[in-house]
Amino acid sequence: MPLPSAVAIEFQYAPGEFVRAYLAMHWAVLRRAILFYLPLGAFVLALAFDWRRLAAGLYGPAIAESAVIAVGSSILGLVAGTIVTSWQAWRLYQGSETFSGLQRFEFRPVAIRIAGPDSLGLYPWSKVDAIHESRGYFFLQVRDEGRIPVPKRAFQPAGEIERLRALIPERLR
Repeated sequence: MPLPSAVAIEFQYAPGEFVRAYLAMHWAVLRRAILFYLPLGAFVLALAFDWRRLAAGLYGPAIAESAVIAVGSSILGLVAGTIVTSWQAWRLYQGSETFSGLQRFEFRPVAIRIAGPDSLGLYPWSKVDAIHESRGYFFLQVRDEGRIPVPKRAFQPAGEIERLRALIPERLR
């Protein structure tokens, strides 16, 4: 099947939309990570300790402390990272023409062209590390640029979303 030639969209983030989309994405990642790390930590602790051997003195208490610290610090790191990233998104958006003006995205077979009021970028698909899709957004993970939220409401008519999906390289699907 031949690739569509290009999918072009124009939109403007509603006041606060960029920050809300960014926050929603990061908090969703945090929720998934906690739901993964807590059961995994309990499982690792259960595997690591045969209480009969512990009672016999074959394990030291340092192992238990290390396991608890590793799981706890992973969760704490995720929470702190999410809070810091959320604050950075808010700071980026405040008073920035880049995120509050008209945005133009053109998805081509070889690259993505992004134009804002005071910026222009051309990113080959090889620089796109991932594309995450939520109910209302596509999040482009562009190397050296971070995550860029693209609202699905910008794809009019609705068939444009399917054309975009056809353009996305297989490794990112």
